[in-house]
Amino acid sequence: MMKTFVTAAAVAALLAGQAIAQTPAPTIAFVPSQAAGEVTANSIIGEKVRNGAKEDLGDVNDVVFDNEGRISAAIIGVGGFIGIGEKNVAVPFAVISRETDEKGNAYIRIDATKEQLQAAPAYQRLDKGVGVTERVKQWAAQARDKAAEYGQKAQEKASEYGQKAKEAYGDIKDRVTGEPNVPRPQQ
Repeated sequence: MMKTFVTAAAVAALLAGQAIAQTPAPTIAFVPSQAAGEVTANSIIGEKVRNGAKEDLGDVNDVVFDNEGRISAAIIGVGGFIGIGEKNVAVPFAVISRETDEKGNAYIRIDATKEQLQAAPAYQRLDKGVGVTERVKQWAAQARDKAAEYGQKAQEKASEYGQKAKEAYGDIKDRVTGEPNVPRPQQ
């Protein structure tokens, strides 16, 4: 009976250490639907751009995300004809608004003239193909770094609790057997 109790205590201590070592994956709060007032990038890209005088200035060709995943700029294609000879200029996303004309058609409004946009410097990409894919790679690298950091912390805690479980087992064994708990040399 005494041996069964000691064995049960040892198994319980070891299982407690293993349970702590297996930390669950973080919970993700999924977004079930688009909220009122939210727009998707697809609904902005391709939209006509007009000013307050309702002059056509160009169209939105792309959006730029910052390091935090927020849209920081809209890239507007100006000049040219059917995309030929068109120049991309970027404006801060905060200066544009989405409006609707009298026919119910949505457009992007910016308080600028054709001349201002045509005189603006052409938007320079870091590299063709660098964009959302590159940003996703950067975010994935940041996520891997955070996961490694949390994994290391979990291993440290698991080791700490494993040591406490061994000590608790030794204390229980001392009480049951009456023999003092002599720590074993570390391997």
